[in-house]
Amino acid sequence: MIGALGAESFAISAPLPVYPAEAIKQKKEGLAVASVVVDSDGHITRSALEQIPDPLLARSVEDAVRGTVFRKLIIDGSPATGRGKLFYYFRIENGHGLVETPRQIFSRRQAWEP
Repeated sequence: MIGALGAESFAISAPLPVYPAEAIKQKKEGLAVASVVVDSDGHITRSALEQIPDPLLARSVEDAVRGTVFRKLIIDGSPATGRGKLFYYFRIENGHGLVETPRQIFSRRQAWEP
């Protein structure tokens, strides 16, 4: 398994999902989780949505997952495959839709701690 804060910590390209306007209008919020299998070149070979707060968000999450590329996986000097999860938090703040990853949330919280 790759990544305690989610597989995105190993990504070289990790686009965020676009928050669909209709989902914002309907105030759809929550956590989306996608599991991924990554080949030794860092490309996703298989993915599945494990959790989605609303079907309105599914396509956007799937598009973001397809655009994610990871560092090449090398274990003990040999190419390897890996598995992990991508997490996306959809929330609405002051009428605007925001999508964040665990790393972004952690960084924001750290900035506010004394």
